[in-house]
Amino acid sequence: MGKQFVFGSVLSRILLVVAVIFLSASCSDIGESAGASRVEVFVSSQTARSAFPVLDGIDVSYEVTATNGTRTEISTEPTENGAYQLGIESGEWSIDIIGKRQDSGEAILHGSDTISVPATGYYSKTIPVVFFQSGTGSGSVSLTVDASAVSAYSMGKLVIDGIGERQELVPSGGVYSLLLDSVSSGDYPVTMKFFSVSGEFLFIIPERISVRQNMTTEKWFKNGGEPYISTTSFVLSDSVIKEIISTQFFVKGNGGSLSASASDSGSGNWKEPFESLDAAVKRAEIIGAENYTVFIDGTVSGGGTISYGNAKICAYPGTSACGISGGITVTASGGDVSFSGISITGGSSGGISVPETSGAEKISLSSVSVKDNDGFGINISNGAELCMSGAVTVSGNGVSDGSERSEKNVVLPAGGTIKIAGELSSSSEKIGITLDESDGPSAGSSYVFTDGFSANAGTSAKPWSVFKSDNGKFTVVWNGDSSEGAFTKNGGGINAQSDKIEISLTDASGNELSSSVINEINEGDTVSAKAEIDGDEVESGVTWSMKILFHGSEVKSVSENSISFDSLKYDSSTAFDFADGNVFQLLVIATYNEKDFSVTKEFKVTPKP
Repeated sequence: MGKQFVFGSVLSRILLVVAVIFLSASCSDIGESAGASRVEVFVSSQTARSAFPVLDGIDVSYEVTATNGTRTEISTEPTENGAYQLGIESGEWSIDIIGKRQDSGEAILHGSDTISVPATGYYSKTIPVVFFQSGTGSGSVSLTVDASAVSAYSMGKLVIDGIGERQELVPSGGVYSLLLDSVSSGDYPVTMKFFSVSGEFLFIIPERISVRQNMTTEKWFKNGGEPYISTTSFVLSDSVIKEIISTQFFVKGNGGSLSASASDSGSGNWKEPFESLDAAVKRAEIIGAENYTVFIDGTVSGGGTISYGNAKICAYPGTSACGISGGITVTASGGDVSFSGISITGGSSGGISVPETSGAEKISLSSVSVKDNDGFGINISNGAELCMSGAVTVSGNGVSDGSERSEKNVVLPAGGTIKIAGELSSSSEKIGITLDESDGPSAGSSYVFTDGFSANAGTSAKPWSVFKSDNGKFTVVWNGDSSEGAFTKNGGGINAQSDKIEISLTDASGNELSSSVINEINEGDTVSAKAEIDGDEVESGVTWSMKILFHGSEVKSVSENSISFDSLKYDSSTAFDFADGNVFQLLVIATYNEKDFSVTKEFKVTPKP
């Protein structure tokens, strides 16, 4: 038995049982009577299966720490029944558990909970531990997917996306085998896509695979860490497949690759695809599937309304041109709606609309194009969270008034931000954002409109290379304080930088060069350039190029903001005599926020005596 610690006359004993569970699971007390009572804790059920490394052959030692204010007690030695005992007085204690590999001392498992210890008696608590999400080094993945028991489907290849490169597996004896070495440590959300023997897509299963250094991932777990049917295999069955495909619907439009004809009177599976988005949403509501996926095959006409549940609108796997022609309205109460891999075009009253009366809470875009819709591209009037990741394009949407067209792409409400949920790609077509001028930035302060950009976006992408202002009254900048995307009112303070800069040039004596006359420069002198916004010098973020030209041909060039006038030669065979009165041009280019600003001055050079 472990050592007892006495803090006062009132003492309770707490028994902590460490349960090694390879799923992120939540725990809660379900009952505790007055006085000394035993509390049972249940691990919440998880519907998704996960593949995690196993600890077979690896010894792990645990350190259990109980903290209450400045008081801390630690137990590292388990009892015969595997429990860790601590003698602590009554009150609320924070429990933290760290599991370390005995061979290397590396911390690989952790768990935590807060407990309320009664005044007297015996108290027990089971706390699950999980792998740390971060990790270094590499491990191996050795998994099998057993589909031999499936009788109703002609199973062909299995495609696994999300861990390393795309893996295509062909069954042998009804079993798919995956073996990967040197996989970087980490947690990978993956998709398992099953195809028929003839190559037709059947269904998709979302999974999660974890890899840790010097460990092999070879077991599937489900529901509180219990192995899923088999200790090593993911075993498919008719009942499992039916449960999965009951929440997956297919909508076929023009150019779709599904062989069956589309009809809203069908079942909505790959053999009887719907022809409208509304039919898929209605079917989900009828069967009570609060979480469902709609695969878009080809180009579906008519748009639709997502009025129920948490919907995922995705491109049909294996296709590259899937989309919806017509606007989409989201009215689902409390729902999260995501769009992935599709285009939304041709809406007569907007592309994606979330009206003020909608109960939707989150709209996510991943590798989505919203273009050429009348009215606006995306308008979330109810204040739901807008998330973006991948290659997102929202451009060419707006309102036409006679011969003019006002762009309205992402209509951002007052105080609204865009959550960057992962790598956000830049493109030649920037994502336009419309701000109400009364709610936009002032001349003295910027308006931050992204959340998580610096944490999740690639280092090569900056907000001003991805976003733009629709109405031209605001400029997208990189906010130096928060490293987030921000808008500034044109002509605002230097901290909220404007796009428009002025270039001034001075000679060695500090005299500004003139644009209206041919300037006189002494041989050997240096001309310097300066960028200004409203008279304030821009000291960083400008890339310079200065070139001396003669009849349009380059004589000298530097990538700096100063250039000297000496030894000017046109080429190896022709030397210029300054005394001849030749007129040269100085071309100065300042690149700022991916825009080029230039000025050209003419001059004659006075040779040295």
